[in-house]
Amino acid sequence: MAFLALILTILIPLAKPRRHYLVVMAVDDKEVIFRAEVEEGTRFSTTFKHSVQLSDWTDFYEITEDFKFKLYETHFSDFGWGFPSEPDPGAKMEVTDKYVRYFNMNRILVSFRVSVTTATDTHLLEFGATKVDLIKKAGPGRLLEFRIDG
Repeated sequence: MAFLALILTILIPLAKPRRHYLVVMAVDDKEVIFRAEVEEGTRFSTTFKHSVQLSDWTDFYEITEDFKFKLYETHFSDFGWGFPSEPDPGAKMEVTDKYVRYFNMNRILVSFRVSVTTATDTHLLEFGATKVDLIKKAGPGRLLEFRIDG
């Protein structure tokens, strides 16, 4: 009986699914700015104001089956300085009356960093119904790391 109890003590924790979290953390002091549970297929976006073009740029991400980030789509206003003029191999580009849509992308990232700048800029995270102003939450002038913990 003791042997059975020992086996169950070892196996029960292994049977529980492992939870994974999207974590946005300040690089300088490890302050957690945002944390939310994710699963394969979870999607979110980040929007920032391009420093040269002064227009919004939105990146769309999906969590992969091995809990990495897949950048699958980007929207930007025009083909200005630092903006792609041709898509990556396999990706497509569409020009609409509101923005340039760069889609079918497949950029896989283990983590990525975002530098939030001045208080008057735009740096947003949209996760489901939650919208986080990263500058207000973290403070201007900080480097933030997006990663998956689990």
